[in-house]
Amino acid sequence: MDVLFIINCSFLLGLQDSQYDEEDLTVLTPFLNQAEGLVLVYSVDDQKSFAQIKKIKRFVDQQKESPTLPIVLVGNKCDLDNRVISYEEGEDLANSLGISFLEVSALTGMNCEEVFKILIREIQKEKSNPLANEKVDVCKGCRIF
Repeated sequence: MDVLFIINCSFLLGLQDSQYDEEDLTVLTPFLNQAEGLVLVYSVDDQKSFAQIKKIKRFVDQQKESPTLPIVLVGNKCDLDNRVISYEEGEDLANSLGISFLEVSALTGMNCEEVFKILIREIQKEKSNPLANEKVDVCKGCRIF
């Protein structure tokens, strides 16, 4: 578990790597019932993982009672030279889905913390917390699984 601090508020993040069957997304339902925010990750060198994002987002929208569940779309492995998904394609997809977007490198750690800072800000905005626009400082590094 990682702890993030915003002003005098702390946030304990529970991270769940939810492996799923591409044909049966219902295995995600237990996670969605408890989720206050989601990070959807695809690999910039894998067209199949990118194509799955729309399907997963549709499923999430059908399952969640809140139509405004904060979601961050993450393009992982942006450090690779053999990418097949451009930054612009990821950004366009996020815009079309109405969600935030960021590219990261789990290998180098680039933007890994930023993903969770963005997600926490969005969760706080959803809860109408006045601290939502404040700077987020990380006291412990994050890991993307």
